[in-house]
Amino acid sequence: MWINERYAGAISSKDLKSDERTTFSDSDVLAAMGLAGKSAPLGVALARLLAGDGRAAEDVVALLGAGIVAHAFLNKPRREISHDVARQIAVFVLDWFRDSACRVCGGVGFQRIEGAPSLSDNPCPVCRGSGKRNFDGMFDAHDRELARWAAAKVESEQAIAGPIAMRLIAQRMF
Repeated sequence: MWINERYAGAISSKDLKSDERTTFSDSDVLAAMGLAGKSAPLGVALARLLAGDGRAAEDVVALLGAGIVAHAFLNKPRREISHDVARQIAVFVLDWFRDSACRVCGGVGFQRIEGAPSLSDNPCPVCRGSGKRNFDGMFDAHDRELARWAAAKVESEQAIAGPIAMRLIAQRMF
């Protein structure tokens, strides 16, 4: 998405001067994402994390963990889980989103031939040729539904923050 690319560049920008001659500057993009954080704090924290700000991982885990606790309590069957367990689920979900490649085959889907530059014809026994880690296999049956909810939440929040920031930038232009 365009705004996320601009945001990633604006985070590392050395020139945050606002220039009225340009449609919008890096400081305008940062301000728009900051304001979007009021409506979509998890989405903006995810955008920061994906833009390379490793410190945003703590914010993402805290926000996602709190959402997991609330989701577990508010949905049937009602379930109370500790914040520590919810944060651990959030860490695993975030880890999967950051790197879903199979750890055994390195994401190629086939077994490696020791000492050879090519792969074998045999699919990886762990990922069965998909090249990805099994998301459901990362969680026990007790926490799997919460992990699926958290993964869906991450996907939906990633899609929310950018458009909010874009609307804020568009309002400034007119």
